[in-house]
Amino acid sequence: MRPIVCDVAVTRDIEKLVKTALGEFGHVDTLLNVAGVNRRMPAEELTQEDYDFVVDINLKGAFLLSQAVGKHMLARGRGNQINVVSLNNDRPLLGVLPYAMSKAAMGQMTRALASEWGPRGVRVNAIAPGLIQTDFSQYFWKDEQASDYFKEAQAIPRLGTPDDIAGAALYLAGDESSFMTGQVLVIDGGLTA
Repeated sequence: MRPIVCDVAVTRDIEKLVKTALGEFGHVDTLLNVAGVNRRMPAEELTQEDYDFVVDINLKGAFLLSQAVGKHMLARGRGNQINVVSLNNDRPLLGVLPYAMSKAAMGQMTRALASEWGPRGVRVNAIAPGLIQTDFSQYFWKDEQASDYFKEAQAIPRLGTPDDIAGAALYLAGDESSFMTGQVLVIDGGLTA
């Protein structure tokens, strides 16, 4: 594994990333679309710049990367894509409108690509994490009141860790899920139950 810097909001970066990966490895077995940003504020205070920033990275970049890698997967007749969406797909939190919109659209993108590409050997699924202790979500889990709320509201009374998501990603990337496509796997400690 070798890290390659890519700003998914920049088409040239995506093209360079895919070209470099294919040049070094010959093909891509699994794409994990995980880039995501947010700007928390009331909808009436959002600027076009705020909206574009979130949607360009969370949705447009994810689609363009899926498309660029997908072309090569389709040519091979096999491949696997995993999109990281959000619980905001179905239940948007207050103050995160562009984020919720972009992640809900990624859920639909997952289903649409799965329907189009499944007959040609490419599976596309998604993971919708609950509150996972990452830098991205520290706004919630470092706040004791918010953290306590999640722990009490979930069937599993602890915060999620990146390992909880990694196991699901490995499952979706592997042969064990070979009959699964177009699905959103919710990993939220039972919050939505």
